Amino acid sequence: MKRISSKLMVGIIAFFAISCAPPPEVTTTVSCRMTKFSIDSEQKLTIELDEKKHITQVIFGNTDSTLVVEYNSNGRIGSARLNDSENKTTRYTTYTYNSKGLVSKSTDYTVSADDNLTEVAYQAYKYNPKNQLSKRFYYMRGASVTYQLVGYHFFDYNRAGNATHEEIYNDAGLMHVIEYEYETGTNPFRLLFFLFNRFPFEHHETISTNNIKKAVWRDAENTILSPSYVSSYEYNEDNYPTKESRLLISEGGDGFSMSFTYECK
Repeated sequence: MKRISSKLMVGIIAFFAISCAPPPEVTTTVSCRMTKFSIDSEQKLTIELDEKKHITQVIFGNTDSTLVVEYNSNGRIGSARLNDSENKTTRYTTYTYNSKGLVSKSTDYTVSADDNLTEVAYQAYKYNPKNQLSKRFYYMRGASVTYQLVGYHFFDYNRAGNATHEEIYNDAGLMHVIEYEYETGTNPFRLLFFLFNRFPFEHHETISTNNIKKAVWRDAENTILSPSYVSSYEYNEDNYPTKESRLLISEGGDGFSMSFTYECK
């Protein structure tokens, strides 16, 4: 199996930083929580949990940066700080919830050397009647204080609660359409909160109930794109994957493997 390219590896790692949080039921019915994640035997994430199994820190092994998660009085994520290797905060995100306890907005700030916050972007989230994320809108500030819509995603789901169809748009129109097929095993990425997004195209990894066995990306001209892949899994007794082997469809057999470690009840 060929080693994953550095560009694709960056995208895989970065999806752990998507600005949203899962519905409350996701955090109360799980039997295992992921504590370590590796790509091709190289550890990329270490996840620290408190006594309530809440995520308190995510340590990124490839950059020595740490995501520090802070909870509000309702037990939901109130904010998150991205600290560099010297424990200096470089990014800060706050979360707003709707009446159902679902994230309706996340706001991103940069942090100056003297700890001043500058609001730079926000994401707005819409849900279908089943409380599944159906639309996500991404806004950025320009040179003025005016926000501009720069991208948005639409999602469709099957009865199992998996996103089967995704459309990705930028300000010029449709960019990508993605179709997904699934196994029945439990998706460990769904246990992670969507924090500090840099590569929104990996959003599907964290919103579906089960594990993706095939993802086909197409552009607006219906051409299959290089992120497309097929995956196979090995599972533990709790039906959580311990290993995923991913083969990239359009890169001549190139691929990589991912391994997972958990703390289970």
